[in-house]
Amino acid sequence: MNENYNYKKESLEKYLTELSSKTIAPGGGSAAALVGALGAGLNLMVLRYSVKKERSELSPELLLVTITEQEESMKKLTSLIEEDCRVFAALMKKISGGGDKQAELKTATEVPLMIAIECHTSMDITRFLLENGNKNLLTDVACAAHLLRSAFDSAGYEVKINLKDIIDESYKKETLNTLNKLGQFIHESEIEISQKVNEYLEGK
Repeated sequence: MNENYNYKKESLEKYLTELSSKTIAPGGGSAAALVGALGAGLNLMVLRYSVKKERSELSPELLLVTITEQEESMKKLTSLIEEDCRVFAALMKKISGGGDKQAELKTATEVPLMIAIECHTSMDITRFLLENGNKNLLTDVACAAHLLRSAFDSAGYEVKINLKDIIDESYKKETLNTLNKLGQFIHESEIEISQKVNEYLEGK
């Protein structure tokens, strides 16, 4: 089992090779973090082009603050690509060795939940870009929204599968409530962004 999850310093080809191999990790949670980071990256590109946009009604200071916020979120999502691999490998090791695995299950739940939270942070910026970003890059805004929703939904599946075996009912309820609140914003935002970008493309 490969436990040297240092993908930030490796090639994309290596990551995809290991993702598609018969290995413990990377898996769905790690892939969700990667997709979320891609969505965040698209947001950053649009933000940087928007800073240079002439006659922008937004202050450069606001855009620069938003860039910093998005950079931080993308950095967190990137680190979670590897962190999900580590916590899932630790869970599998605990399961194979026997004994109480509740602590490892909670840790394996919290990592994809963090992915979901960062997708929410980035989607908030995507909504901001829909109205305030460079209009020449609206299709990239729509792509970011789709990626972030996909990443969120994928992370949500990983949260829920780990919750199934957790016996702490209050923890399960609180975690699901958090996930559902985040999900409502994510789904509504992606639908609204897609609709408005399609209307723009159709000349409406």
